[in-house]
Parts: sequence; C-alpha cells; structure tokens
Amino acid sequence: MLRTSVNRNRPRPGCQGDRPRCRSVYQCFSMRGVGLIRGVGLIEVLVALLILSIGMLGVARLQLNAKKAGQEAVQRSTAAALAQDILERIRGNPSALASYVTQGDGLGGGSITAEPTPLCESQASSCSAAQLAAHDLWEWEQAIDGVGELRNGQQTGGLVSPTACIQNNSGLVTVSIAWLGARLLSNPIANACGSGLGRYDTNDARRQLLTITTFVTQNL
Repeated sequence: MLRTSVNRNRPRPGCQGDRPRCRSVYQCFSMRGVGLIRGVGLIEVLVALLILSIGMLGVARLQLNAKKAGQEAVQRSTAAALAQDILERIRGNPSALASYVTQGDGLGGGSITAEPTPLCESQASSCSAAQLAAHDLWEWEQAIDGVGELRNGQQTGGLVSPTACIQNNSGLVTVSIAWLGARLLSNPIANACGSGLGRYDTNDARRQLLTITTFVTQNL
C-alpha cells in the first residue's frame, strides 16, 4: 500500500503570510476584514466632512446674497425718499422750477462745493425764489451724499456713489437718482443719468436707477 506523507505544519490555503497564523480559512478572512472595516469608516468620515463643508459654503453664500439684497432695498428706499423730498421742495417753490433743473453730470459727490448765500433757513431770510432753489439743491445733495451721517469721520448715510438729475419738460418734472449697486444687472439705458461717468463698473453694469415723474404747476 502506497502511503503519502502529510505536512501538518503547512498553512491552510488562503492563510499564507498572515501573522499571527489563523487556524481556519474563516478565521483568516475575518482577521483580514478588521483592517478593511477600519478603512471604510475613515472614508465615511471624510465624505461627511466634505458634504458638511459644501453645505457651510452654501449657507455662507446664501447669507451674503441676503445681505446684498437687504443693502439694495435700503438704497432704493433711501433714493425714493430723497426723490420725494426734492419734489416737495419744487412744489413749494414752483416759480423757480427752471432753477432746480440740473446741468452737466448732475448732482452728487460734492458737486456743489460751498453752501449758497444767503442761507434761506428761515422765513426771515430775504431770499428770492432762485436763491431758495439753489439752497434747496445744496441741502438735497448733502442728503444724497450722506454728509450729515458720520461714523468715525466717515460718511455712513446717503447713497453709494450717487448721481442725481432733475429735468423739466413744460411742467413735467422727472427726478432720476443713480447709485452703485451691489450686484451686476442690466444697465438701464433708457435714462442716461449717471451713465458714462465711470462710477458704476464696466459698461455701467452696476448702475441702479430710480426715476419719479410728476407734474408741477408753475403759475400760482
């Protein structure tokens, strides 16, 4: 009878090179799976951190857009209040309507360098209608530029890079106010107030504009 010798110290298939030695194939694969499971757990943590980072960036972008929208709303509300203010001044001094019409590039940015005289600040002041109009325009530009609102010596009120224009067409008065917007939008080319001055980004892409038109009776 032919006998075959069996080397009982020979490792089982699938377990060669393992340290420590495993006693069975099942135990061998189980020991190998421990490192695999640990690696998968680390990958899951990294993926979770990546998703969290992307989410935080989205939240930050959303908050930034909300702040920009809020700033735009404040600027537009301020422009509307300023337009109504000068219209009321014009209605109170209709005989000098022609004196309120702006020339050249309009008002804003300190275009009126000095307060006109006389001051016309009270009824006791002897001012003509044209002098009152000149003083009204000076006070209005000060409000547009936010000169009266200072913080640490810096102007914090008014509009950002404002340009104001007043036009009169036989009593039909149009007040236009342009300012620097926070976002890129289409340039309102129908109204040229502030256009081409280099204040509102390339091709005036950030020029925001508010226009109010009303009729003022000149003969009272």
